[in-house]
Amino acid sequence: MYDATWPRSGKRGWRAVRLVVLCGAIAVGLAVWFAQPLYAQDEDVQQAIPITCRACEFRLAPDGGTAVVFENAAIVGDEAPQFARLPIRIINLASGKAAGRLVGHTDYATDADFSPDGKRLATIHSNGVIQIWDMARRRTIGQFPTTIGGGKIRYLPDGERLTVLTPGPASELRVVDAETGAITQILRKPVLSLYAYREAFSDITRQMDMNFCGLAVAPDGDSVAVATANDELGFWSLESGAYKVLDRPSDRMATFARCDLHFSADGATLYYLDTKAKQADLWDWESRERRSIALAETERLSGLALSPDGAMLAWAAHVDDVPTVLTAPVDAPEAVLDSALVVTDTLRVAPRITAVHFLPDGSGLVAGGFLATDDENAIYIVGAESVP
Repeated sequence: MYDATWPRSGKRGWRAVRLVVLCGAIAVGLAVWFAQPLYAQDEDVQQAIPITCRACEFRLAPDGGTAVVFENAAIVGDEAPQFARLPIRIINLASGKAAGRLVGHTDYATDADFSPDGKRLATIHSNGVIQIWDMARRRTIGQFPTTIGGGKIRYLPDGERLTVLTPGPASELRVVDAETGAITQILRKPVLSLYAYREAFSDITRQMDMNFCGLAVAPDGDSVAVATANDELGFWSLESGAYKVLDRPSDRMATFARCDLHFSADGATLYYLDTKAKQADLWDWESRERRSIALAETERLSGLALSPDGAMLAWAAHVDDVPTVLTAPVDAPEAVLDSALVVTDTLRVAPRITAVHFLPDGSGLVAGGFLATDDENAIYIVGAESVP
C-alpha cells in the first residue's frame, strides 16, 4: 500500500519532491510549447487568443472590442449536444481573456448577430429557438420559436427587428420583432401552384433554387441581399416585398459558392467571395453594376473582408496548403499581394480560417476558424503594420 506520510529522513524525501516538481514543470512547458501555433511573421501578430472549441465560429461586436465564440452547428450538429460545449463565450480582444459566458440554450447555434449598438446579441439555434441576450448582464431577455434547423439571422439597422432566413428548400425570409418575437413579414419566392411546388421538389437542382443560404442587410434597412445554394444572387425590398434577381449562373449546380454576403459600412457596396470562380465580386448598390476581381491562385477561399475606407480587400485561402490571410488593394489586386497572417502547420493539423474582419477603425484584422482537434483553435489579431 502507498504510504502517504511525509518522509522523515529529509534529504531523500526532498530530492524526490524536487524531481517530481521539475518533471511536472518540464511536462507543462512542453505541453504549452507544442500547443502554440507557429507564425511566419510573429512580430506582426498582435495577439493569438487560444480557444478550446471543436468548430470555432466567432462574431465581432460593432466596436471591435469584443467577440463571441460558439460551436458551429453545421459541424457538430449531428451529435448529441455536449453541455460543456453549449455556452457562448465572450472574449475581450484587448486582453485576450474570457469576459463571461451566455448559458441557457439547449442546442448549438447556427448563426449570431450583434445589434447595431452592440448591447444585444441574437442567436438562432438548431432546435428552432431564437435567443436574445443582454450583453451587459450576460443573460437571455427573449426567446422565440422559429423553424427547426436554425438558419441565418441579422439585425435590421433600427435594432428593433430581425431578419431570419429559414433553412432548406422553400426558404423564407422572415422579419421578426426583436422584443416580442412576432413575425411581421414573410417573403419567399413565388410559387404558381401546389403542383408546380411539388414539381420543383422532385428535381434536386430546382430545389436548390429555393434554398437560400446567405443574406446581408443593407444599411438603408430596406434591401436584403440573398444567395441561393445554386449561386443565384438576388434581393428583397422589405417595403414593396418584391424580389429581384441580380445574377443567375448558367450552370445550376448546388455549390454554395456565394453564401458569405456583406455590405460595406456606407451601404454603397455589396461584396462576397465566389469560391467556385475564385474571385471577389463587388456590386455598386446604386447602379447594380458588378466588378469581379480575380484572386491569387489559391485554394479554399473564405472570409472576404472590405476595409472601412473601401480601399483594401482581405480574405483567407490556402497557399501551398498553408492557411493564409491575404490582403490586396481593391484598385490593383494583381499588383500588390501581401500575406497578413500565415498559420503554419504545427505537429497536428492546420486550421481552416472561416472568418476575416477588419477592425471598425481600420487598425488591423481579426481572423478565426476551426480545426479537427479541440485545443488548437484561436482568434488571431493582426496589427495595422501588417496591412498595407
